[in-house]
Amino acid sequence: MGEYHFSDALTETGPMIEPLRDPAYFARVFLEDAAPTWPNGYDMAPEWLRREIEAAGALVRNAAA
Repeated sequence: MGEYHFSDALTETGPMIEPLRDPAYFARVFLEDAAPTWPNGYDMAPEWLRREIEAAGALVRNAAA
């Protein structure tokens, strides 16, 4: 488990990223096959997201696991 701040991703440009800058649209995120996904089809691969969280030092390992 961990936290990822999407602010860096939102500095990119393009038709898939632009809608994510609207907080109401960003909040429409859902999980599809474990990937955070938005209604326009933009998603983030879970493996990539985990690596980013781990690299930022924000990965919290579950002691019970």
